[in-house]
Amino acid sequence: MERKTIKENLEAVLLPLIRKMLHIEPKSVEEMPDDLQVTLERKPDLLKKVIVLPEDVFILHVEFQTVDDALMHYRMLEYRALLMRKYLLPVKQVVLYLGKGASSMPYHLTVEDLSFRFMLKNIQEYHYSTLLSSEIPEEIILAVLGDFDQERPVEVVKKILERLQKLSGNKQKLQRYIRQLTVLSNLRNLREETINQLKSMNITYDITKDVLYQEGIEKGIEKGIERGIEKGKRGVILKMLKSGTLTVAQIAEFTEVSEKYVKQLEKKINGKEK
Repeated sequence: MERKTIKENLEAVLLPLIRKMLHIEPKSVEEMPDDLQVTLERKPDLLKKVIVLPEDVFILHVEFQTVDDALMHYRMLEYRALLMRKYLLPVKQVVLYLGKGASSMPYHLTVEDLSFRFMLKNIQEYHYSTLLSSEIPEEIILAVLGDFDQERPVEVVKKILERLQKLSGNKQKLQRYIRQLTVLSNLRNLREETINQLKSMNITYDITKDVLYQEGIEKGIEKGIERGIEKGKRGVILKMLKSGTLTVAQIAEFTEVSEKYVKQLEKKINGKEK
């Protein structure tokens, strides 16, 4: 869920991202296939053809990381070789680190006659206010991952929600932005602050379509543990089914089993209750 949300936000703010990180003013950006398959397969997080001038065209490849990868330079080198071979164009690569603090990932490699590097950027290099002042909601949402300086997280979250309310235009869009914010806020352990601010600002949201529905799942598991059914997924699933608060699809997703298996257990419960 987090990777999907991050990718959605990066797609929406691609041009500002290029300007901020690469200091380039592209005239246009084109979609590109992101499946790279030769004898191995790699799927970049974000891949675009950037046109600055007719004679200045390159491939922009962005990966996002929430944790450090000690072998990131080898991974990016693989991507670089595959992309250059396939498209015969220059490639600019950026790894956007979304974790806490500064990243210690290696971003260059020098071995004998090979010299390779990519750009490593930390989202916390950008002060949250820079992102908050944007007119693009998806970029505003990224402010929750920026540098708060000395400001209290709860105040930053409140400002983000106020900006999203102002720019969303309708309740449906606001619901989508809130869902994205709650997912990304989890990367900074700010989920609780976000939920509390939603409540204090009287902003309603559909919990069944939000990552927040996990709260209900967690409570169901806690009750199950209290009653001694923590041994194995079957007991947890049975408890969730009896509670009647979650759908078959939600139970299957959380417990990592098939919906068919959950339905089989549901039939057993219904059979006993008749």
